[in-house]
Amino acid sequence: MIQLTTIADHLSSLVTEHEGSLQIPITSVSSPEEARAGSIIFVSQPHLLEKALKSPATALVLNLSMKARVSELRELVGGRPILYSPEAERAMREVIFHFFLKTPHLNTDFDATDSLIHPTALIHPSAKLGENVRIGPYSIISRGVTIGAGATIAAHVNIEHSTSIGERTVIHPFVYIGHSCVVGNDCEINPNSTIGKEGFGYAHDLKFNHYRIPHQGRVIIEDRAHLGASNTIDRGTFGDTRIGQGAVLDNQVHIAHNSIVGANSIITAGFRLAGSTKIGKNFVAGGNSVVTGHIEVCDNVQLSAVSAVSKAITKPGKYGGNPLLPLQDHIRMKVAMTKLPALLKALKIKDED
Repeated sequence: MIQLTTIADHLSSLVTEHEGSLQIPITSVSSPEEARAGSIIFVSQPHLLEKALKSPATALVLNLSMKARVSELRELVGGRPILYSPEAERAMREVIFHFFLKTPHLNTDFDATDSLIHPTALIHPSAKLGENVRIGPYSIISRGVTIGAGATIAAHVNIEHSTSIGERTVIHPFVYIGHSCVVGNDCEINPNSTIGKEGFGYAHDLKFNHYRIPHQGRVIIEDRAHLGASNTIDRGTFGDTRIGQGAVLDNQVHIAHNSIVGANSIITAGFRLAGSTKIGKNFVAGGNSVVTGHIEVCDNVQLSAVSAVSKAITKPGKYGGNPLLPLQDHIRMKVAMTKLPALLKALKIKDED
């Protein structure tokens, strides 16, 4: 149980104003659908406001833009305290992590002792570990690896030689990180991801036999990047494959050799990026989208789900489909296609007449 005044103090940099008394206890963070007495709920989407106000929640944190609408729905407030924030969703994250996180994000209770390093972990004598590094059962830390202070390496992780892991970074079970890669500070790599394997590059003879081309580059994952489960990031042939600062990759994303994903991009599940392509900052990709190789995509591009990019994008905006079109044109085309059967039927009748 936490006093709302304590929560408000913690959110002082995110909450710009409030109404009602803050001298009440809060027992949980909930969605509008699951709220009960003692709950605090956070609303960032306008269409959820009325549902939130009708809920039995004890307190609400709303986006500042909703203040005028709250005045119109005053009878639903019922004297409850409301905190206004321009970043209600971020405020929710802060409250959950600071006050209501029921279990650790990653179980680090490796054994019954107080040791930070599990006895079954294999750590090369030349590896350098910062303060408070945790390493789980059966993980392998090879020669010349550097792991920054406060990092957590879970069970069954394999980090090959000369790789650097930043401070406070979390590597989940069954992750493989190849040699000479760089993972920045405050990153997270979820289970079964493979970082720094060789890319898909082959030479061919006149009989069409295939010969693997060694890849000598690295993978660089910049600070605060978040990689979901079962991601594959290939190392560069000569240069580097790079995931930009603050980028977020969902599950089952593949990034091929020598490609660059710009800072603060957010990429949903099933995305595929071919080799030697540069994607700009703030890129957003819907699920199962594909971007071909050897092109550039400028900053501030958004793709709808199942889109295919086959040539460079030079103008920021929203795009969709295959072939790729500006999103509104793509939607108009899809709507028009639904009318084709009736149109063809009408034309057939006219021809018969």
